[in-house]
Amino acid sequence: LIKEHLGWLVVWGGVFGGLIGLFSSFFI
Repeated sequence: LIKEHLGWLVVWGGVFGGLIGLFSSFFI
């Protein structure tokens, strides 16, 4: 369970990181 939870955290972290990168590239 812990490994699965960490895996999901990594996945969502990558998704949100990509979205933040896109928004920052548009606004800057």
